[in-house]
Amino acid sequence: MNPLRAAFREYYALRSRSIFVPRVDLREIMMVTFDGTVIRHVSVRNLESLRAMLAREAPRHAYYSVGLYERPAAKSMAEKGLKAAEVLFDIDADHLGVDECDYGLAWRCKSCGESGDGPSPDACPKCGSQDLERLDWLSEGCLEAAKREAIRLLEILESDLGVSGEELMVYYTGHRGYHVRILSERFLGLGKEERRELASHVSGLSFDPREVFYVKGSALASPRADEGGWRGRVAREILRLLEESGRGKAALPSSVAKRREELVRALGEGVPLINPTPALVRDLRRMAHEIVQARRVKIDEMVTPDTSRLTRIPNSLHGKTGLRAMALSPDELRDFQPLRDAVGLSGDQIRVFTTAPVPRFRVKGESFGPYEPGVGVDLPMFAAALILLKGRGVIP
Repeated sequence: MNPLRAAFREYYALRSRSIFVPRVDLREIMMVTFDGTVIRHVSVRNLESLRAMLAREAPRHAYYSVGLYERPAAKSMAEKGLKAAEVLFDIDADHLGVDECDYGLAWRCKSCGESGDGPSPDACPKCGSQDLERLDWLSEGCLEAAKREAIRLLEILESDLGVSGEELMVYYTGHRGYHVRILSERFLGLGKEERRELASHVSGLSFDPREVFYVKGSALASPRADEGGWRGRVAREILRLLEESGRGKAALPSSVAKRREELVRALGEGVPLINPTPALVRDLRRMAHEIVQARRVKIDEMVTPDTSRLTRIPNSLHGKTGLRAMALSPDELRDFQPLRDAVGLSGDQIRVFTTAPVPRFRVKGESFGPYEPGVGVDLPMFAAALILLKGRGVIP
């Protein structure tokens, strides 16, 4: 048996009690095997059946549906009979646009096997082929950036939608992101359009600064600091900047600085600001836009409206890293470090032969690498799995 699959099987045998899917009998289960076979439309009677199946099959990837179905094993969505669906938010490092997520980036030519560090060139410098494979990596900085987005999402869900931590399922995906599901009954029946509106709200896409600052008669219509949602956030942040500018700690556009005291009363107490200049309205709108852009949650907006979506089974292993798709409470999330806390594979030694550059990395408090291509190295399985599953090594 493939040593990696054997390690996955050992994990599912020893950690089966950690696998948990609520209302599992109403879910579609999907698995991807180590040879790439996709197994869909699977239904199980109970949690014990799911745990036994994972221990028996030891898949590379394991998923469950956000949808709750009358007939989850049916082959088409129409036949499945959707009863309800949890609301899913997906945070992925690919959408963050932070430099830390490019750490360890490498490439490999599929034609001749040549590899190198950094972004892929236009063509392989050795054989000229353009069939190049991009190889990403996990970095602590990138994972921390994804966690910050997840924490910001939880704060918005609680403050704007009134969703408490008890109504959420939060988990690290096992790779470079987080999934958050709203389990509350009051959200299960939402249609795709309502889910799209939720995604637009938390991502700030529905925010229009022209609807927040505008002239009504001779007065400036503006948000108040005691309002909820993005209006209140914008008002509170501009108030903070106004207060700091009064102490010489923040620079403001001249149009805003000239009306500082009036704006403090308008944003804090709702006192109308009379005869605003076009420059003042323009600058306030620009400030509001920048505030929302800095605080919005960078989710994948296409995921939330999709009631047929499947995501990783909590505490299953991710087939690109060997790390656990670890379920977390909102409090646990703040101190969570995936490369320390989500390790599920054993420390048994295994020899790996590198086929592409491997950057320096830390797993479970131990440092490894960097390794050049063509190096044989003995590693604990939890570190070897990252190299192997990231396509940067083979078992000789």
